[in-house]
Amino acid sequence: MYPKLFGIEWLNMWGLMLGLGVGAALILFWYLCKGKKVPLRRISENSYSFYSWVAIVAIVAGIFGAWAFQQLYEVIQQGAAYKVGMSFTFMGGLVLGVVVFVGGTAIFGKRTQKNDFYTVANLAAPCVAIALALGRFGCFFAGCCHGVESPNGLVFPHGPRHAVIPTQLYEATFMLLMFGVMMLLIFKYKKPDFLLILFGASYAVFRFIIEFWRDPTPLGAFALGMSPSQWQSIVLLLAAGALALMVYQFKKIPFYKPIPEKGEAANAVETAVENTESVVENTAENLADNQSEVIEDTDNHNE
Repeated sequence: MYPKLFGIEWLNMWGLMLGLGVGAALILFWYLCKGKKVPLRRISENSYSFYSWVAIVAIVAGIFGAWAFQQLYEVIQQGAAYKVGMSFTFMGGLVLGVVVFVGGTAIFGKRTQKNDFYTVANLAAPCVAIALALGRFGCFFAGCCHGVESPNGLVFPHGPRHAVIPTQLYEATFMLLMFGVMMLLIFKYKKPDFLLILFGASYAVFRFIIEFWRDPTPLGAFALGMSPSQWQSIVLLLAAGALALMVYQFKKIPFYKPIPEKGEAANAVETAVENTESVVENTAENLADNQSEVIEDTDNHNE
């Protein structure tokens, strides 16, 4: 509707909303991990710092993935006639972003940081939701990513000259609803361990369905009459189901390994060290007291 803010050429609304979404996601991530009023287990400063950097790298990778996947689809569809553009697909960005986030944890994370992975991943779910909601509002302002032609739709001044279904608003509304549900689970019901599965499964089902009303022109049918996003939605739903089985059926938390307790020998050494430190402190105090008494006796004798 309004691709340029105030009509200024360089104030691109899609880019502004994307930046606002990323900023809101990072601030929310900090609040959920470190906020004093969040009724959850605190994430250590070390883990928060590590996952903040991993998240930033994953966001950059996700933006690149959103662009690269779209270019791949266009090349498959148009062949050599296609010229590289600046179009994006969120599902492609989600795929690469998740791969980088998980891969970064697996390669660079320490034991204690990996043990916080599942908690951090669940807290990241509402952050992704609010970023996607704002990003879809940016798509609406830009007039892209709309639906098929419909007499009950909207006409975008810089898009098709006929009314189309504003699927961007539908997705933005759904993401805001998901965001509200997840925040309710965190603050009222204190149930953060289900957020990642809930978000993954819900978005997969929603995206698969909304694709039937999306404009097929950008991507078209990819295989078996379904778009690439529908195939990716199926993979996302299966991944959410596998994660649910892993966590709730087999009681396995991704990357989590209990830190072994200290053995008897280690405990004995630690106890001996503590006792030695205590003896040294007591001896130092006694020497100081004796020295004070000697000085007092000497002063009294001189008098």
